[in-house]
Amino acid sequence: MQSGRGLKSQGGEHYAARLSEADIPLIRHLLAEKVEQKEIARRYGVSRSIVNAIATGRSWKHVP
Repeated sequence: MQSGRGLKSQGGEHYAARLSEADIPLIRHLLAEKVEQKEIARRYGVSRSIVNAIATGRSWKHVP
């Protein structure tokens, strides 16, 4: 029987998520349009490192 320990919420299901799964394709589009990462971060209320992690595929990789 699983107790739930060790199971991680992913993406928008995480209790502290500021972004939703619907935001990620929009952010990727802005990155493709050469909008600066700091501007995207400001628009979405996240850090530039979060936007960079999305851009490099280190986070939100489960969202197509």
